[in-house]
Amino acid sequence: MLFGAESVGREDWLQRVESLTVHLVGARRAELRHLQGWEILACRLPTLKRLKLVFIGAEATFEQMPEEFAYKGKELQEKRRGVEVLYSFPRPTLYQARNLTCSICTQQL
Repeated sequence: MLFGAESVGREDWLQRVESLTVHLVGARRAELRHLQGWEILACRLPTLKRLKLVFIGAEATFEQMPEEFAYKGKELQEKRRGVEVLYSFPRPTLYQARNLTCSICTQQL
């Protein structure tokens, strides 16, 4: 995501964003093994105040975990005290998408 924004010349957006929600559709256990690793997004976005990571997928459910919780690793606690990081694991739902396209920028390079 960060690389994509930089690649299409949207560094200005990266410098201004205050709240960001990222949906990881089709998330697997590999994306969940080191949740703290996702905090690099908060480290790279200087004005970010709230980061929400939503993990959607058959392997992204945990019976023993709450559906949503806040957590920051030690480094982020020390460097970016004002940043809130939320992790969300919505219960399984039926998702449908037809002709789904996603882009950060509509202009061509």
